[in-house]
Amino acid sequence: MKPFSSFKKKFPLFYLCLLLTMMTCLGTSCRCHRQPDDPSPSGSNVTGDWLISSFPDANNGFIAGSSGALAKTTDGGNNYTAITGLTTENIYACYFLSASTGFIAGDNNFFLMTQNGGTDWTSPTIHTTLPTPTNFRGLYFYNSQIGFAAAGCHSGTSSILLKTTDGGANWYLSNTGINGGAAYSIYFTDANNGYVGGNYGYVYKTTDGGANWSGQAVFQSNGILSGFAFTNANTGYITTTIGSPTSGDVTTLLTTTDAGVHWTSNTSLIPNYPYGNGIVSLSNIKFFDASNGYIVGGNIALNKGIAYTTTNGGANWNVVTTPDCGRLIGLSLNAGTPNKVYTVGLNNAKIKIQ
Repeated sequence: MKPFSSFKKKFPLFYLCLLLTMMTCLGTSCRCHRQPDDPSPSGSNVTGDWLISSFPDANNGFIAGSSGALAKTTDGGNNYTAITGLTTENIYACYFLSASTGFIAGDNNFFLMTQNGGTDWTSPTIHTTLPTPTNFRGLYFYNSQIGFAAAGCHSGTSSILLKTTDGGANWYLSNTGINGGAAYSIYFTDANNGYVGGNYGYVYKTTDGGANWSGQAVFQSNGILSGFAFTNANTGYITTTIGSPTSGDVTTLLTTTDAGVHWTSNTSLIPNYPYGNGIVSLSNIKFFDASNGYIVGGNIALNKGIAYTTTNGGANWNVVTTPDCGRLIGLSLNAGTPNKVYTVGLNNAKIKIQ
């Protein structure tokens, strides 16, 4: 630790006591306070394989994952409280409009909403008969009223897309033209123009608010389009991962500069994975503004997490040094002073970058 190098030479006994105090703190699950720009593990009081996160503000957040794991924080991720008894299904989708109102969804038709910060949960009204199982994979709200829920059914061979226009109380089928593979990720640049990504490497676009969709293959057939982000109406990015990796598979960052008419694979944009060989899954992408953004993912074979950041609108990406952790999947951003980044993943990975 550089700042203490000269100090410990002059006061070796004090330095030894300080070191023992730090070791005791770590042994009792005390959060390690680092420099403001350093990534740090957070919330060690709950455990799980976390698949998604949603932070509506800098203090309040929810994380969800496998086997019904769900937890809430009210102090910016320093501590979490487990929410139990709702389901044993995997929860893949979580979206909170505010500290009070939010939604969670996952496997086998599991879909709940809360209006009091997770104290009580109810089923929203879905105005269509969903196949069983319907496995939800994505939730997205363009504003406080208009939102979408993405899912797959029949072992992921067909899609379900639901839309709400009243803040999530009622949901209606909205997947005309989405005719292959499970729907995973959703993004709208305005109330009319939006995108849905799924498995089989397909991306779908709507120009009428989700009434109709048209699709094109932009990635390999065993690939999943895991996350969307746009810095303006024309310039966008898609992160990719591999459903069942085989030798020779490569994930990539897809880019468009013409509002999704064409998508280009840019494997060279992402630096080489620094922690061993294997396929790097790019799980999620989000931007604070037109310049500053983050990608999270990790090595599939090694189950090691990684994060990347850009400060020039995605022209270049640099590795963010994170604590040793499982593959990172969920990503939430909160703009402020300073900006805060929350990411979660497998093997109880919960990391805050601020």
